[in-house]
Amino acid sequence: MRSARPDDLDAQPNFNRLQFHDDPEALEHKFFGALESNAARAIDELVTSRPPVEHAVHARANGFRPGQLLRGKRAVRFAQFLAAQAVRSPDWRKESNAHTSAAVAAEIETKVCADLEAATDPEEIERLNGMLGLRYQAIVEGDTLPQLAGALTTSIGEALYCEYVSTVVRMPAPLLCLGNDPLVFMDEAPAFGVGSYSQIAARRGTLPFSVRRDVESFISAAVDVVRGHKMIAMPVDPQHAVVLYPSERLPLPGLYSVGIEAGQLLNGAATLASRRWLVVPPGRTEAARHAVYQASPGLRNADLHRAERGLPLHTDPRRSTNAP
Repeated sequence: MRSARPDDLDAQPNFNRLQFHDDPEALEHKFFGALESNAARAIDELVTSRPPVEHAVHARANGFRPGQLLRGKRAVRFAQFLAAQAVRSPDWRKESNAHTSAAVAAEIETKVCADLEAATDPEEIERLNGMLGLRYQAIVEGDTLPQLAGALTTSIGEALYCEYVSTVVRMPAPLLCLGNDPLVFMDEAPAFGVGSYSQIAARRGTLPFSVRRDVESFISAAVDVVRGHKMIAMPVDPQHAVVLYPSERLPLPGLYSVGIEAGQLLNGAATLASRRWLVVPPGRTEAARHAVYQASPGLRNADLHRAERGLPLHTDPRRSTNAP
Protein backbone atom coordinates (compact mmCIF):
# COMPACT_ATOMS: atom_id res chain seq x y z
CA MET A 1 0.00 0.00 0.00
CA ARG A 2 1.21 3.52 -0.74
CA SER A 3 0.63 6.68 1.25
CA ALA A 4 0.50 9.92 -0.71
CA ARG A 5 -0.16 13.60 -0.36
CA PRO A 6 -3.31 14.92 -2.07
CA ASP A 7 -1.38 16.57 -4.89
CA ASP A 8 0.27 13.24 -5.71
CA LEU A 9 -3.06 12.04 -7.12
CA ASP A 10 -2.33 14.02 -10.26
CA ALA A 11 0.08 11.22 -11.14
CA GLN A 12 -2.85 8.76 -11.34
CA PRO A 13 -5.54 10.68 -13.28
CA ASN A 14 -7.07 7.60 -14.94
CA PHE A 15 -7.07 5.31 -11.91
CA ASN A 16 -10.85 4.93 -11.76
CA ARG A 17 -11.82 5.49 -15.40
CA LEU A 18 -14.21 3.13 -17.16
CA GLN A 19 -14.21 3.20 -20.95
CA PHE A 20 -16.28 1.62 -23.70
CA HIS A 21 -14.09 0.33 -26.50
CA ASP A 22 -16.32 1.73 -29.26
CA ASP A 23 -16.57 5.17 -27.62
CA PRO A 24 -13.90 5.55 -24.88
CA GLU A 25 -15.44 8.73 -23.47
CA ALA A 26 -19.08 7.69 -23.51
CA LEU A 27 -19.32 6.34 -19.97
CA GLU A 28 -16.96 8.80 -18.30
CA HIS A 29 -18.16 12.06 -19.85
CA LYS A 30 -21.83 11.38 -20.53
CA PHE A 31 -22.68 9.50 -17.35
CA PHE A 32 -20.05 9.64 -14.61
CA GLY A 33 -19.05 13.15 -15.62
CA ALA A 34 -22.61 14.36 -15.02
CA LEU A 35 -22.67 12.61 -11.63
CA GLU A 36 -19.39 14.23 -10.62
CA SER A 37 -20.60 17.68 -11.62
CA ASN A 38 -23.71 17.20 -9.48
CA ALA A 39 -21.64 15.76 -6.62
CA ALA A 40 -19.35 18.81 -6.53
CA ARG A 41 -22.34 21.05 -5.92
CA ALA A 42 -23.91 18.55 -3.52
CA ILE A 43 -20.76 18.37 -1.38
CA ASP A 44 -20.79 22.15 -1.01
CA GLU A 45 -24.30 21.83 0.40
CA LEU A 46 -23.49 18.83 2.59
CA VAL A 47 -20.58 20.40 4.46
CA THR A 48 -22.82 23.34 5.38
CA SER A 49 -25.76 21.16 6.47
CA ARG A 50 -27.85 22.10 9.47
CA PRO A 51 -27.89 20.17 12.77
CA PRO A 52 -30.60 17.47 12.85
CA VAL A 53 -33.46 19.43 14.47
CA GLU A 54 -32.87 22.51 12.32
CA HIS A 55 -32.61 20.35 9.23
CA ALA A 56 -35.89 18.61 10.06
CA VAL A 57 -37.68 21.97 10.15
CA HIS A 58 -35.99 23.14 6.96
CA ALA A 59 -36.64 19.82 5.17
CA ARG A 60 -40.34 19.85 6.01
CA ALA A 61 -40.73 23.42 4.79
CA ASN A 62 -38.91 22.71 1.53
CA GLY A 63 -40.29 19.33 0.56
CA PHE A 64 -37.26 17.12 1.25
CA ARG A 65 -37.74 13.38 1.16
CA PRO A 66 -37.56 11.92 4.69
CA GLY A 67 -34.04 10.79 5.54
CA GLN A 68 -32.30 13.00 2.97
CA LEU A 69 -29.93 15.93 3.36
CA LEU A 70 -30.36 17.01 -0.26
CA ARG A 71 -33.46 17.81 -2.22
CA GLY A 72 -34.98 16.02 -5.21
CA LYS A 73 -32.80 14.86 -8.07
CA ARG A 74 -29.62 16.11 -6.40
CA ALA A 75 -30.11 13.58 -3.59
CA VAL A 76 -30.73 10.77 -6.09
CA ARG A 77 -27.71 11.65 -8.18
CA PHE A 78 -25.48 11.98 -5.14
CA ALA A 79 -26.53 8.47 -4.06
CA GLN A 80 -25.57 7.30 -7.56
CA PHE A 81 -22.24 9.12 -7.22
CA LEU A 82 -21.55 7.19 -4.00
CA ALA A 83 -22.45 3.95 -5.78
CA ALA A 84 -20.09 4.82 -8.62
CA GLN A 85 -17.19 4.98 -6.17
CA ALA A 86 -17.75 1.29 -5.44
CA VAL A 87 -17.85 0.02 -9.03
CA ARG A 88 -15.33 2.28 -10.77
CA SER A 89 -12.50 0.80 -8.73
CA PRO A 90 -9.97 -1.48 -10.48
CA ASP A 91 -10.37 -3.76 -7.47
CA TRP A 92 -14.05 -4.25 -8.33
CA ARG A 93 -13.13 -5.28 -11.88
CA LYS A 94 -10.45 -7.61 -10.50
CA GLU A 95 -12.98 -9.10 -8.09
CA SER A 96 -15.46 -9.66 -10.91
CA ASN A 97 -12.84 -11.62 -12.84
CA ALA A 98 -12.09 -13.66 -9.70
CA HIS A 99 -15.77 -14.42 -9.08
CA THR A 100 -16.22 -15.41 -12.72
CA SER A 101 -13.16 -17.69 -12.53
CA ALA A 102 -14.53 -19.38 -9.41
CA ALA A 103 -17.94 -19.85 -11.05
CA VAL A 104 -16.34 -21.40 -14.17
CA ALA A 105 -14.25 -23.72 -11.98
CA ALA A 106 -17.35 -24.82 -10.06
CA GLU A 107 -19.24 -25.54 -13.30
CA ILE A 108 -16.37 -27.60 -14.70
CA GLU A 109 -15.87 -29.45 -11.41
CA THR A 110 -19.57 -30.38 -11.30
CA LYS A 111 -19.43 -31.65 -14.89
CA VAL A 112 -16.26 -33.66 -14.26
CA CYS A 113 -17.70 -35.25 -11.11
CA ALA A 114 -20.82 -36.26 -13.02
CA ASP A 115 -18.69 -37.77 -15.80
CA LEU A 116 -16.61 -39.64 -13.22
CA GLU A 117 -19.68 -41.29 -11.79
CA ALA A 118 -20.63 -42.57 -15.24
CA ALA A 119 -17.11 -43.48 -16.42
CA THR A 120 -15.96 -47.10 -16.54
CA ASP A 121 -12.82 -46.92 -18.67
CA PRO A 122 -9.68 -46.72 -16.45
CA GLU A 123 -7.94 -44.25 -18.78
CA GLU A 124 -10.98 -42.01 -18.86
CA ILE A 125 -11.26 -42.14 -15.08
CA GLU A 126 -7.59 -41.21 -14.75
CA ARG A 127 -8.05 -38.32 -17.18
CA LEU A 128 -11.08 -36.99 -15.33
CA ASN A 129 -9.38 -37.29 -11.94
CA GLY A 130 -6.55 -35.19 -13.35
CA MET A 131 -9.03 -32.42 -14.12
CA LEU A 132 -10.19 -32.12 -10.50
CA GLY A 133 -8.67 -29.31 -8.49
CA LEU A 134 -7.35 -27.34 -11.46
CA ARG A 135 -7.27 -23.55 -11.20
CA TYR A 136 -9.01 -21.49 -13.86
CA GLN A 137 -8.61 -17.83 -14.73
CA ALA A 138 -11.38 -15.91 -16.47
CA ILE A 139 -10.86 -12.44 -17.89
CA VAL A 140 -14.01 -10.52 -18.75
CA GLU A 141 -13.18 -8.61 -21.92
CA GLY A 142 -14.88 -5.98 -24.02
CA ASP A 143 -17.47 -3.57 -22.66
CA THR A 144 -19.20 -6.05 -20.35
CA LEU A 145 -17.86 -4.69 -17.05
CA PRO A 146 -18.20 -0.99 -17.97
CA GLN A 147 -21.82 -1.61 -18.98
CA LEU A 148 -22.50 -3.49 -15.75
CA ALA A 149 -20.79 -0.74 -13.76
CA GLY A 150 -23.14 1.81 -15.29
CA ALA A 151 -26.17 -0.34 -14.49
CA LEU A 152 -24.98 -0.96 -10.92
CA THR A 153 -24.40 2.73 -10.32
CA THR A 154 -28.12 3.28 -10.86
CA SER A 155 -29.29 0.18 -8.97
CA ILE A 156 -26.94 0.52 -6.00
CA GLY A 157 -27.66 4.25 -5.89
CA GLU A 158 -31.36 3.46 -5.57
CA ALA A 159 -30.68 1.15 -2.61
CA LEU A 160 -28.52 3.76 -0.88
CA TYR A 161 -31.15 6.45 -1.48
CA CYS A 162 -34.13 4.40 -0.32
CA GLU A 163 -32.72 2.26 2.49
CA TYR A 164 -30.24 4.54 4.29
CA VAL A 165 -30.41 7.85 6.14
CA SER A 166 -27.83 10.44 5.06
CA THR A 167 -25.77 12.31 7.65
CA VAL A 168 -22.60 14.39 7.64
CA VAL A 169 -20.06 14.18 10.44
CA ARG A 170 -17.64 17.04 11.08
CA MET A 171 -14.24 16.30 12.61
CA PRO A 172 -12.61 18.74 15.06
CA ALA A 173 -9.70 19.14 12.61
CA PRO A 174 -8.78 18.16 9.00
CA LEU A 175 -7.70 14.61 9.80
CA LEU A 176 -9.55 12.26 7.42
CA CYS A 177 -7.61 9.98 5.07
CA LEU A 178 -8.91 8.89 1.67
CA GLY A 179 -8.25 5.45 0.20
CA ASN A 180 -8.29 4.20 -3.36
CA ASP A 181 -11.69 2.61 -2.56
CA PRO A 182 -13.26 5.64 -0.83
CA LEU A 183 -16.67 4.11 0.00
CA VAL A 184 -16.18 2.03 3.15
CA PHE A 185 -18.66 -0.51 4.55
CA MET A 186 -18.91 -1.50 8.20
CA ASP A 187 -20.85 -4.69 8.71
CA GLU A 188 -22.65 -6.02 11.77
CA ALA A 189 -21.49 -9.58 11.05
CA PRO A 190 -17.91 -10.11 12.34
CA ALA A 191 -17.19 -12.44 9.42
CA PHE A 192 -17.59 -9.55 6.97
CA GLY A 193 -16.07 -6.80 9.10
CA VAL A 194 -14.87 -3.57 7.53
CA GLY A 195 -13.85 -3.11 3.92
CA SER A 196 -14.53 -1.87 0.45
CA TYR A 197 -17.46 -3.02 -1.66
CA SER A 198 -15.36 -5.69 -3.38
CA GLN A 199 -13.79 -6.89 -0.12
CA ILE A 200 -17.17 -7.32 1.59
CA ALA A 201 -18.50 -9.20 -1.45
CA ALA A 202 -15.47 -11.52 -1.46
CA ARG A 203 -15.98 -12.41 2.20
CA ARG A 204 -19.62 -13.32 1.64
CA GLY A 205 -18.55 -16.11 -0.70
CA THR A 206 -21.62 -16.09 -2.96
CA LEU A 207 -19.75 -14.86 -6.08
CA PRO A 208 -22.14 -11.92 -6.69
CA PHE A 209 -19.91 -10.41 -9.41
CA SER A 210 -19.69 -13.49 -11.62
CA VAL A 211 -20.73 -12.70 -15.19
CA ARG A 212 -21.82 -16.32 -15.52
CA ARG A 213 -25.04 -15.08 -13.94
CA ASP A 214 -27.72 -13.57 -16.13
CA VAL A 215 -27.90 -9.78 -15.99
CA GLU A 216 -30.91 -9.63 -13.67
CA SER A 217 -29.32 -12.06 -11.21
CA PHE A 218 -25.97 -10.24 -11.40
CA ILE A 219 -27.52 -6.87 -10.55
CA SER A 220 -29.70 -8.34 -7.79
CA ALA A 221 -26.76 -10.12 -6.14
CA ALA A 222 -24.47 -7.10 -6.48
CA VAL A 223 -27.05 -4.74 -4.95
CA ASP A 224 -27.61 -7.14 -2.05
CA VAL A 225 -23.98 -6.58 -1.02
CA VAL A 226 -24.77 -2.96 -0.02
CA ARG A 227 -27.81 -3.86 2.07
CA GLY A 228 -27.98 -4.25 5.83
CA HIS A 229 -24.71 -2.61 6.85
CA LYS A 230 -24.21 -0.93 10.19
CA MET A 231 -22.67 2.07 8.48
CA ILE A 232 -21.38 3.22 5.07
CA ALA A 233 -19.00 6.16 4.98
CA MET A 234 -16.96 8.27 2.59
CA PRO A 235 -14.88 11.40 3.31
CA VAL A 236 -15.86 14.39 1.17
CA ASP A 237 -13.03 16.60 2.40
CA PRO A 238 -10.38 16.27 5.15
CA GLN A 239 -12.82 17.43 7.84
CA HIS A 240 -16.19 16.03 6.73
CA ALA A 241 -17.54 12.60 5.84
CA VAL A 242 -20.89 11.46 4.54
CA VAL A 243 -22.16 8.60 6.70
CA LEU A 244 -25.17 6.47 5.80
CA TYR A 245 -27.09 4.53 8.43
CA PRO A 246 -29.96 2.08 7.95
CA SER A 247 -33.25 3.91 8.33
CA GLU A 248 -34.13 2.14 11.57
CA ARG A 249 -30.85 3.09 13.29
CA LEU A 250 -30.78 6.87 12.90
CA PRO A 251 -34.05 8.63 12.03
CA LEU A 252 -32.69 12.19 11.87
CA PRO A 253 -30.41 13.32 9.04
CA GLY A 254 -28.24 16.35 9.64
CA LEU A 255 -24.76 17.58 10.53
CA TYR A 256 -23.15 16.01 13.58
CA SER A 257 -19.98 17.36 15.21
CA VAL A 258 -17.89 14.45 16.48
CA GLY A 259 -14.62 13.92 18.34
CA ILE A 260 -11.21 12.72 17.24
CA GLU A 261 -12.20 9.14 18.05
CA ALA A 262 -14.69 9.16 15.16
CA GLY A 263 -11.94 10.33 12.82
CA GLN A 264 -9.70 7.53 14.04
CA LEU A 265 -12.47 5.03 13.37
CA LEU A 266 -13.00 6.29 9.82
CA ASN A 267 -9.27 6.42 9.11
CA GLY A 268 -8.83 2.89 10.37
CA ALA A 269 -11.66 1.73 8.14
CA ALA A 270 -10.17 3.54 5.13
CA THR A 271 -6.84 1.82 5.77
CA LEU A 272 -8.42 -1.63 5.86
CA ALA A 273 -10.40 -0.94 2.67
CA SER A 274 -7.41 0.37 0.67
CA ARG A 275 -5.25 -2.07 -1.25
CA ARG A 276 -3.20 0.39 -3.28
CA TRP A 277 -2.77 3.84 -1.72
CA LEU A 278 -4.00 6.07 1.06
CA VAL A 279 -4.10 9.86 0.86
CA VAL A 280 -2.88 11.53 4.03
CA PRO A 281 -4.81 14.77 4.72
CA PRO A 282 -3.17 18.20 4.65
CA GLY A 283 -1.52 18.86 7.98
CA ARG A 284 -1.27 15.12 8.67
CA THR A 285 -2.50 15.51 12.23
CA GLU A 286 -1.47 13.08 14.92
CA ALA A 287 -5.00 11.63 15.02
CA ALA A 288 -4.82 10.67 11.36
CA ARG A 289 -1.39 9.10 11.76
CA HIS A 290 -2.42 7.15 14.84
CA ALA A 291 -5.47 5.65 13.16
CA VAL A 292 -3.50 4.52 10.12
CA TYR A 293 -0.81 2.79 12.16
CA GLN A 294 -3.28 1.28 14.59
CA ALA A 295 -5.19 -0.31 11.70
CA SER A 296 -1.99 -1.46 9.95
CA PRO A 297 0.46 -2.64 12.64
CA GLY A 298 2.77 -3.93 9.92
CA LEU A 299 3.86 -0.34 9.23
CA ARG A 300 7.15 0.70 10.80
CA ASN A 301 7.61 3.91 12.78
CA ALA A 302 10.01 5.21 10.13
CA ASP A 303 7.12 5.18 7.67
CA LEU A 304 5.63 8.21 9.43
CA HIS A 305 8.29 10.37 7.84
CA ARG A 306 8.11 8.54 4.51
CA ALA A 307 4.34 9.10 4.38
CA GLU A 308 4.80 12.84 4.86
CA ARG A 309 7.03 12.90 1.78
CA GLY A 310 4.63 10.77 -0.29
CA LEU A 311 7.07 7.86 -0.46
CA PRO A 312 5.99 4.19 -0.58
CA LEU A 313 5.20 2.58 2.74
CA HIS A 314 6.92 -0.60 3.91
CA THR A 315 4.27 -3.08 4.99
CA ASP A 316 4.37 -6.50 6.54
CA PRO A 317 3.69 -8.85 3.59
CA ARG A 318 2.06 -11.32 5.95
CA ARG A 319 -0.71 -8.85 6.79
CA SER A 320 -3.50 -8.58 4.24
CA THR A 321 -5.51 -5.38 3.91
CA ASN A 322 -8.46 -7.70 3.22
CA ALA A 323 -8.54 -8.84 6.81
CA PRO A 324 -11.61 -7.66 8.73
